Amino acid sequence: MNPILHKIIFTPHKLVLIHVGLGLLFALLPQLFIPFFYLLAIISFSWIFSSNKSAKNISLEVVVFFYLMMFESVSRLLALDPVIPWELGKYLTILFVVYLVYKQKIRTNLLVILAIVLIVLMLIKGVTWKAFFFNATIFLGLLLTQETFKIIKFGMFQLLRLLQTILLPLYVFLGASVNQIQDFQNRRYELGSNSILAQIPSNQVATYMGLAFFLSLIPFFFNNTYRKKWTSYIAPGAFLLVGLLSFSRGGMITAVIGLLVIALGNIVSGKLNYLIYMLLFLVISIPFAIYINGVSGGNLFLRYQGETRGTLVGNKEKTLDTYTTGRVSIFLGDWETFKNNWLFGVEIGESQHYREETEFQHSHVELSRVLAEHGILGFLGFLAVIFSAIKSFKQKSDNRIKYLMFSLWVIAFATTFHGATRTILPFIFFNLGNLLLVTTNRKFKTENVQT
Repeated sequence: MNPILHKIIFTPHKLVLIHVGLGLLFALLPQLFIPFFYLLAIISFSWIFSSNKSAKNISLEVVVFFYLMMFESVSRLLALDPVIPWELGKYLTILFVVYLVYKQKIRTNLLVILAIVLIVLMLIKGVTWKAFFFNATIFLGLLLTQETFKIIKFGMFQLLRLLQTILLPLYVFLGASVNQIQDFQNRRYELGSNSILAQIPSNQVATYMGLAFFLSLIPFFFNNTYRKKWTSYIAPGAFLLVGLLSFSRGGMITAVIGLLVIALGNIVSGKLNYLIYMLLFLVISIPFAIYINGVSGGNLFLRYQGETRGTLVGNKEKTLDTYTTGRVSIFLGDWETFKNNWLFGVEIGESQHYREETEFQHSHVELSRVLAEHGILGFLGFLAVIFSAIKSFKQKSDNRIKYLMFSLWVIAFATTFHGATRTILPFIFFNLGNLLLVTTNRKFKTENVQT
């Protein structure tokens, strides 16, 4: 195997420092990220597509694809579109599906047939490439790949390494954001999302940093030595700091839900030591939250309570819609569109124009977009994704792995309710929740794949 790919897949701790260092470099010279990423992609794809092996398992390829997909966050932060597309993750999703077809890993099943039917209906209704690409790529990609991931084998140690490899690009993101957040103590924070990072929407900052906070705490559940090192608390604290500074709540709350799924699931199963882990999360989180709340003049806690300028002065009533920043109104508008077009839905990308109160606002809830634009068949596809996760959850016997895998699915599901499929995260984590976990030796090795 190419030595660079070997370092990517077998993640030593030194790579964390290397990725942070790369981020700091890109903060000073953003244009350097362009040759870095394309060189990395060329090396990766030359190995993936030129290999003549007929492997039954493609777990190494999954690691490489998902690692590259996560660089979507860095390209958005550095505002390198169109040289590196804003929707980098969606382009790589299409390439990943092409690779699976090339390797004959996508078998005919009901979800694949449903995806093909939905594509045909889109063409009949009329769809532009931009509308299809921006709105439907992730959802259709999930339908095409869900069953494939059920036969991709990972051992427990492999899965943990995979999750830490996916985290590496977010260390680059963290390093590249330093020059934009260095004066955070001197900023004025409003009762709304704050653009702490100028080139990327605050809700996406919270989505990426919330995920990074979640992933950086996963080793605490599985490694006793890791918990005893004070350096292990630096990364979660740094990710939490940037996430809280965005004042966007969806991604951070999603991370907490994911951690609670792991902790509470194991506690209910009789592993009371997970109470200690919950206390560790509080030890990490509460001081940072109190500190940022002080820096913001108390606005952070008000923000998480759902307060706005209007609710504080009495001009507006605090409701679920105000707490979710209008997402309830968007969902209800899409629901009305679905009721009037329940069979096939409206044109892809056009559902926003059918809403009276929230016209021109992109849907932040993927379920409502699917209902409005794909109709009843889209709803059945969304349900299939949910039932697939439930079935996968029931098939796993080890509680630690069972609740870890379920938390990955919960992360993906919750993300679609505050960020739809605007980022690559739902595609990655819905599929990770379906992986076939097998018993292997601790050594990170991939079965049936020659290296």
